[in-house]
Amino acid sequence: MCPSPRGRWHRHRASNGCRGNTSVQGDKGAAISVEDIDTKVQVEHCVPCNGKVIINALVKKNVTFKTREKSEDDDDTQVIFGTIRHATITTPVHTFVEVPGALSGDQCVIEEAGLEDACSFYEPLDEDEYGHFTTILDKQILRFVVKVVRPTQFTIPVITRPDICPDVDDLLDDEVRPLEYQEDELES
Repeated sequence: MCPSPRGRWHRHRASNGCRGNTSVQGDKGAAISVEDIDTKVQVEHCVPCNGKVIINALVKKNVTFKTREKSEDDDDTQVIFGTIRHATITTPVHTFVEVPGALSGDQCVIEEAGLEDACSFYEPLDEDEYGHFTTILDKQILRFVVKVVRPTQFTIPVITRPDICPDVDDLLDDEVRPLEYQEDELES
């Protein structure tokens, strides 16, 4: 689970530290390495309130890892047989971003939600002497860029003055007439 709220805020941006334990045990053995952790941040809800924007999001991770089912050792060669497996984890995150001037009733727009570049890593929690593990602790910094919009309705007075927009017939002289006028003159 991600602690909340936690992190630093800069202007309308927030970085929230997030960590969680992830099980990486396959049906046929423990993991020997993590190949990839693909992380997506999906904002479920945001609400402006008294200079802050409260954010509820889901962090969805797909962890791809290798398992060891058996191994064979020949003279200088070791062959490890296993499968590539994955675990998909969805973790709720609750945090806030400081936005000076944000009020209840304003609307918020999440312009960016994701991971801070190069700030995500993991470490095995229960690694044995062979390098096998079943749980990792992954750490990441989440980044939110928020825009607050205040809907305002105002009336624009309409001023009608006939001297500003003259009539079209007043603009046309005898030599310049629209096409329909010229055709009528030719037929007569």
